[in-house]
Amino acid sequence: MPEAPQQEPFGLGAPWTHYATTEEFERLARLHSRILRKEKALASMRDERAAIMRRSIRRMRRATGKV
Repeated sequence: MPEAPQQEPFGLGAPWTHYATTEEFERLARLHSRILRKEKALASMRDERAAIMRRSIRRMRRATGKV
């Protein structure tokens, strides 16, 4: 099975990380993964919307003779 690409850790190196507990880091890791998945899904939806818009614009131009 292929390995997941390495990513920059969430906020590591920021001053506040020195004060987070182990439990908080575990929660941050789960939240970070969820946020990345949601951002990827949102980007996919935006791409699909843009494709639909482009197709519709082409149809509109063809219908008005503006090829």
